[in-house]
Amino acid sequence: MFSTAYDTLAARFYDVKEIRSKLELARIDDELKPARWPDSREIIDGIYEVGDNEVPTFTHPFKYEFDKKPVYVVDLRPYTKIERDGTRAITNLPEYSLLLMRAKLNKIWDEEPSLVVNMGDLPMVVFVRWLTGVISSRLGLSPEDQIKLSAVTLFYWYDLSREESLEESEKMRVLAKLSKISYIPTTAVVGLVDRIVRMGNVSDYIAVAKEVVGSTRMEKLNPGLLFSMLGGSWFGLNAKELIAVATEHPPTFIAIINAALESRSYKKSLLGKLVYENDKDRRGKVFTQSIYNLMKDY
Repeated sequence: MFSTAYDTLAARFYDVKEIRSKLELARIDDELKPARWPDSREIIDGIYEVGDNEVPTFTHPFKYEFDKKPVYVVDLRPYTKIERDGTRAITNLPEYSLLLMRAKLNKIWDEEPSLVVNMGDLPMVVFVRWLTGVISSRLGLSPEDQIKLSAVTLFYWYDLSREESLEESEKMRVLAKLSKISYIPTTAVVGLVDRIVRMGNVSDYIAVAKEVVGSTRMEKLNPGLLFSMLGGSWFGLNAKELIAVATEHPPTFIAIINAALESRSYKKSLLGKLVYENDKDRRGKVFTQSIYNLMKDY
């Protein structure tokens, strides 16, 4: 289970020591300010933003210790501009809001991961249909193989928010959930359970998928190819990297789901379409209410 985006395969190349050292200088210069929600202008507890200083641009929410407390710092500068009077104005509200939501969800994730993933069925359904659909389409998997891959992908979703393996009784509940969200009979996949071992990252996911699906069409699949296949799933600055991070980091994926529901800007993206297509049986309403309650309580 990865704490931050910088722990994921797609973002490990960042020099986090350099970012941290620059943030320390910014703190000394009083250039780290409490972040605010763009609509209400309320301060977001535990989230800070970089001011106009020499901190290099960084893409993802950064975990940092401020006054001996863990907080997250975001770089909102790419989504704003400085007006003539010296004030900073938002130029890209959807991405500005998405980054703040990612930071807040990541802070909650550090404290209580279950609160972030327990948002109803919508994120889970979209995650499974997203990965399974793209891989199946690009590799030409048979309907039978798609069922197997759906099962692996759902188990992967659950594993991403846990440090330990699922118990047998929990595995049966996952299969029941698969049947509920996909109409795949439990009997069609129950024989796969013993072969689906714990998956803590995207490399594990691909390895298990290859073994369980058992198709030669899966042989060339690797993280780089998967990220390339998923690259067009979202819109915006650094969208490809964001999507790659989301395959291993539930707070990022949950924030994307929220953005797809909040902003029409993302409606025509692949993930946006999947969100709207699967917003059935009050899934969207349950998710939106869960996000609202979580932000209110934290």
